[in-house]
Amino acid sequence: MGLVGFVKLFGLLVSLAIATPALAQADEDLLTGHWQGALMRDGAPLLVEMEISRGDDGLVAETRFPEWLTYQSSMDAVRIDERVIIEDFYGDDAVLELDPKFAQMVGSVGDERRLHLKKVAPPGRWQTEAREIELEADGRALRGSLVSPMGEGVFPALLLIQGRGCTTRSLGTAEAFARQGYVVLTMDRGGAGKSEGDCATSRFEGLAIESNAAFTFLAEQEQVDPDRVGLVGTSLGGWVAQAVAGDLAGEETAPSFLVTWVGPATSILQQQYESADTFAAMADLDEERTTLVRRSVTLAANGGDDAFAELAAIYAQANEEGWKDSLYAPDDLPETAADGPGIFLQRYRYDPAEDAEALGDIAYLAMFGEVDPIVPLASNRAAFKALTAGNDRARIYVVTGQGHGLEHGDQMVELPSGATYFKHDTVEPRYMIETLRFLDDMGFAGPR
Repeated sequence: MGLVGFVKLFGLLVSLAIATPALAQADEDLLTGHWQGALMRDGAPLLVEMEISRGDDGLVAETRFPEWLTYQSSMDAVRIDERVIIEDFYGDDAVLELDPKFAQMVGSVGDERRLHLKKVAPPGRWQTEAREIELEADGRALRGSLVSPMGEGVFPALLLIQGRGCTTRSLGTAEAFARQGYVVLTMDRGGAGKSEGDCATSRFEGLAIESNAAFTFLAEQEQVDPDRVGLVGTSLGGWVAQAVAGDLAGEETAPSFLVTWVGPATSILQQQYESADTFAAMADLDEERTTLVRRSVTLAANGGDDAFAELAAIYAQANEEGWKDSLYAPDDLPETAADGPGIFLQRYRYDPAEDAEALGDIAYLAMFGEVDPIVPLASNRAAFKALTAGNDRARIYVVTGQGHGLEHGDQMVELPSGATYFKHDTVEPRYMIETLRFLDDMGFAGPR
């Protein structure tokens, strides 16, 4: 790679013209955006930052080496021949294979150097500040963090709503959104962290009350644009977000957008039945025990002394035979009949269809994992389409190859070619990337 000058501000920028005919549309869509990684030789890394965008003649990649503060390189040609090939990249051809499951590219530059790039969210431009906040909901003091970009004007804002359990504030996610120009409120659930209450006995209605209060608090902040405030709910938090949007529809502080990450569009009861079938199959249970698992869902939803006694018997059998922990969360079954009123399906009941009319034409992005065993794609896609029928601002994004969690751990990954690479534990970047893209498309980005 020949050096032909220097740049005083931003380091090395490489414009790469990429021919696209061999790429499928899905691969081209995945390629566009921001990438980070390293060029490695003998264990020594050279950091690489890249942005790929569509130009007049195809895709264009702009590459920056942060350590090279004063130089600008010549333009390197790129061609696609089953793999992404950057000609004469750092003195030789870089030959990269795209992994569509984890959004990474790996390959080599000559015989001695390896190049590994990962898809990332665009770099945020804002510095942030966080402050502790306290508000009251249902007679209890709730505490959380308000994380804001440091700048002039009023900003769009969002409330983060976590998933099932005694969850505490999500500061990492809040800071990531704030760097992109959003005021973010993230709370300790009632009874968790610094918030008062008992999360072990919380009910769905209580979570909705907490989130209603938090949303109203957020919308009233001086730095917030009240016309651009929304909700981002993860997993069970997706149900809560839908309920809050329905409850506040028509109010002065009604949410203007709604995003769910692996959040069901089906009812809680339907989701529990589907999980029963899925996890019974994963545990290789026979027909008799699979029927028993489905019956446990019916009993848990119906309740009553007889049902609780039968559920306690199922608990004992599942525990003795060794399949309880692979089928049930700790509060799915009562250990004794007396524990029955505290189980999950006695405390959590909700169907998003109840709020279909209230949701109206809210800007709504639902993100599902392609192979999610807890929130199955097929049934939830169908439910979402029914829920948002007639809403031309509703979108679905399917995260290829991913299940229910937002994080995927250390593992060896086999590429389409059969080659393998080691993937470090990673928070799936496409949730943030596609959410930011959606909010920008819908007009919910940047200060005013």
